[in-house]
Amino acid sequence: MIPTSSAPPISGIEQTVTPTFMHELGALPKRTHDRVEKALAVLKRDPTNAERQLDIKKLQQVDAWRIKIDDYRVLYQFDDRVMTFISVLPRKDVYKKLGIPDEDGLTVVPDVTLKPVVPPQPDGLLPHPLTLELLEVWRIRGEDAHALAACRTEDDLLEASVPYPVFSKVVDLLYSKKWQERLAQPSYVLAKPTDLEDLVEGRLTTKLLRLDDHQRHLSALGLEDARAPIVVKGGPGSGKSTVALYRAKLLVERFPDASVAYTTYTNALVEASKEQLAVLLPDDPHAVRVSTVDSLAKQMLETVEPIGTILGATDPLTLQIFEEVAVHKPPQLRKFSARYLLSEFFDVIELTGLDSEDAYLASPRAGRKAPLSAAHRKLIWRLYQNFHATVTAAKAVTWATLRKRTLDAYQQGHLKPSFDYLLIDEAQDLSPITLRMLASIVKTPGGLYITADANQTLYESSFTWDALKEGWPQAQVHVLERNYRNTAEVVRALADIRESLAMEDSEAALTESLANGPKPRVVTTSREREVERLVEEIREASRLHKEPQRNVAILVAGTQHQARDAGIELARALKAHKLKANYMSSSGLRLDADCIKILSLYTSKGLEFPIVILWNVVDGVMPRNVSELPSEEQTEEQLKDRRLFYVGCSRAMRHLAVFTREGEESELLYELQSDHWDFINTHTGKEPA
Repeated sequence: MIPTSSAPPISGIEQTVTPTFMHELGALPKRTHDRVEKALAVLKRDPTNAERQLDIKKLQQVDAWRIKIDDYRVLYQFDDRVMTFISVLPRKDVYKKLGIPDEDGLTVVPDVTLKPVVPPQPDGLLPHPLTLELLEVWRIRGEDAHALAACRTEDDLLEASVPYPVFSKVVDLLYSKKWQERLAQPSYVLAKPTDLEDLVEGRLTTKLLRLDDHQRHLSALGLEDARAPIVVKGGPGSGKSTVALYRAKLLVERFPDASVAYTTYTNALVEASKEQLAVLLPDDPHAVRVSTVDSLAKQMLETVEPIGTILGATDPLTLQIFEEVAVHKPPQLRKFSARYLLSEFFDVIELTGLDSEDAYLASPRAGRKAPLSAAHRKLIWRLYQNFHATVTAAKAVTWATLRKRTLDAYQQGHLKPSFDYLLIDEAQDLSPITLRMLASIVKTPGGLYITADANQTLYESSFTWDALKEGWPQAQVHVLERNYRNTAEVVRALADIRESLAMEDSEAALTESLANGPKPRVVTTSREREVERLVEEIREASRLHKEPQRNVAILVAGTQHQARDAGIELARALKAHKLKANYMSSSGLRLDADCIKILSLYTSKGLEFPIVILWNVVDGVMPRNVSELPSEEQTEEQLKDRRLFYVGCSRAMRHLAVFTREGEESELLYELQSDHWDFINTHTGKEPA
């Protein structure tokens, strides 16, 4: 749909604005500001300009319209009943700043940086002095204004202690974004007439992110009459979790008396989801019950039976019990390590709910590569029985057994379905038993809404789409294909990793976004220089992307324990270089913290950051040394590490760097292509492509 004066009136128009448009609008003279707001109100009522109240013109070589208001030009796009307002700048330099053809279509303005008022200096002076008078015009006042007025250089600005929305506004007004960058920005819906002014003034904390048409369709699909589960799958950055969160919002608004739960696998994702739901549902942020899968199962089961101590595969008590029963391990099992046998107990027998020797003998052992003979399986089953009996005697239970017992309690009628609607995010990390348990918690199959990407499986490797379909044969499966997170360069770099992984789900492949940036890089350095080089990388990336250091995430390779120890040590080292940095566990994650976030790769799953640096990607850590396992199992374990590497790299929105050490380079890095990655060695410099 395009606005032409001869077209009939259109109803149901949605207006959205980009962050940069909001910032530019807030910096206009009051008379012009008021006229722009009035023009948007007129377009809302008369989108085709049939009444000819506005001076509107279609740009010839860019898919956009311009509105003439005094000496300013408002540029917007209008497509399928949605108007997106992208820029409002002075006529004299609007097209030069945006790097697009002028409105007469005569001259293509080169995509160059606008000459600043203050010429670039070696010490990186800001292009405009941030005076208190200028900041007042930009509607920045109080302590924030005084903190910014003290900034003289880009580094001062990047380290200024101001809220990120204020920082973002200043960067937008100092360094105008090009047209393509603006198109890649998210846009926010103007739901009420007052929303525009509230957004500009910072009064509107609830920013409704606009979903694309397909995402919006999937978020509302079957809202009134769903009879079967709905499954949404897609690659990283496709918006699966955002669609699920909007689904939760719609359910609460449409059915205020319904019980709605939202569950995912890790504490970090739970905390991130709570933060986002608080924005989507400001009047009742607790209307949706948000918890991990295991927490939900525990809360349900302990209402009908005692649970006792809950054990994970690597807990000290688990290892102690295994050592006790392994004393009597038959000679035929001596070639199998403790880690391998515990993995067989937890990841095969318990995860898939095998309850007899015959069931174990018949099991395909999903996710395991090395075959086991019937004789070996019988001996492992007997060892497992001893292990299970000892766990029970210690008044303990494993997490997998707890989920199975919760499922049994529902199937036997001891527990009744608790929720009208259940949204399951990141379902690829759940076993078939766990998915069946969750299905029992919801009152009807139509109350289930599931998102997943089999290519990002990290935890419970028995997940398959076939198993999901067996559990819910009537499920409606839909695919999200567009990537909204990463730059095109990051997507191309990720393709190298996907190729080495033989990904399970080709439908969840990434498509390139509109955003562009530098090629991801592999940085090889010495142990002595690695922290110093990391500090340089952080500062360089922060300057390049005009992002404060709080938007940097360092993802540490290794097991959870290795990553924690290395992350805490790294935080100390960065603080010694006067950088604010903190290691954050999954349960202690604070995305709004004013510091560099140091996380384990596992904790980063489901999150995104403008600048991502993978740390300690060295031989023996990623991939791990698993030489004690059978050769086939070594392949499977290293495949898990490749998946983890893929997940970590895909967290990067704009900047990605992978750090390794000279002489200890990870074999994962040999599979990356110089067409898509820059390779930098601190001793030899950048290697030629």
